Amino acid sequence: MHKIGLYTFFSGVNPGTFLQAYCTYEAIRKALPNARVELINQRGYKDKLISIGLYSFLKSPSDSIQRSIVLRRKYKHLRKESFCFSPGGHYGSSCERALKYIKKQNYDAIFVGSDTILRLNQPYSSTLKDLPPSYLEGVKDCHKILCSASSCVTQIDDFSSDLAERATKAISDFANIGVRDKNTERLLLDIKIASDRIALIPDPTYTMDIDTELAEKCLREKGFDFSKPSVFIHLSRHFVFFEDIIKYFRKKGWQILTLGYPIQDGYPLHITPWEWSGIFKFITLSLTESFHDSIFALRNGSSLFAIDCSAERIGSNGSSKTQALLEQVGLSNHHSSAQDINSFDGLCAKFDAALNADTTHIKSFCENSRKIYYDFIDQSVANFKH
Repeated sequence: MHKIGLYTFFSGVNPGTFLQAYCTYEAIRKALPNARVELINQRGYKDKLISIGLYSFLKSPSDSIQRSIVLRRKYKHLRKESFCFSPGGHYGSSCERALKYIKKQNYDAIFVGSDTILRLNQPYSSTLKDLPPSYLEGVKDCHKILCSASSCVTQIDDFSSDLAERATKAISDFANIGVRDKNTERLLLDIKIASDRIALIPDPTYTMDIDTELAEKCLREKGFDFSKPSVFIHLSRHFVFFEDIIKYFRKKGWQILTLGYPIQDGYPLHITPWEWSGIFKFITLSLTESFHDSIFALRNGSSLFAIDCSAERIGSNGSSKTQALLEQVGLSNHHSSAQDINSFDGLCAKFDAALNADTTHIKSFCENSRKIYYDFIDQSVANFKH
């Protein structure tokens, strides 16, 4: 029996993070039904102690702390029932120890991705002087596949000459190289990976079958009125126009849904990934800075406008994850960064334009993305079997 490892992000209470791991895991299991597939249980100390879930918990108002605790328990249970994990696990920021742990598992093949797994200075690595363990530097005697991986905002300028050379050697050692976006493709080209070795592979969450009945039940229990317009808001509360956006839609009489943080007269959603994936079907307009919010808004037919609220989300080339996604879909005018917004009235005009945009091509884009992803997995597995 083949033993397959999957190296990706999976912890915290982020629905997109959970579902990208789950969809990758299930795609590999589908392609290799007789293999043992396990999530490599490697987490950095920051990821363990200050994960997305704990961070949200610490920032939550007192009236939502209990719901945050309950949600964290739900996610912990979901991970336990959804994945097989490598034994023991490794926690810490030492790349050397992480790689030693991975080598000890004696995998026949390792899939790396998706998510921002190629980003430097991630929670798994506390310094820019090391490549993250996800590059599998020095891991030999196994078939390595880079699958819908992203470098996020990391670009060639972030690498020293020595680190760039090491990255080139590490990535060249992968049998199949699939990246999620143009930003990452550009990075690999800059570190001298041959263009014919790089494939643009969509996010694995395009393969998920969405159960909108779960979302509908969840919203109904919260008293959501399906006959009224609604806006889903997942933006930094430090965004200069955050309060103005709330007031604007409240004045219009729209229902306001937020992910985690409560607002007056709104619906704070403390929900599971399965519920979250389908709520966008019932949302009139989604305003988000999240990559996976954007994907599921597109997949469910919700009008979408993405805003990068912080400069940290934008790479040295001026692009971000949501911007790259919307450019792929042909909706580049459905994106703004905080630094490019000149007035609130101008921003509202962009919301109206997003509501009235022609998105009839989105369904075929999503279906094609699903096919491309599965084809890449099948090709990678076929190469591995031979």
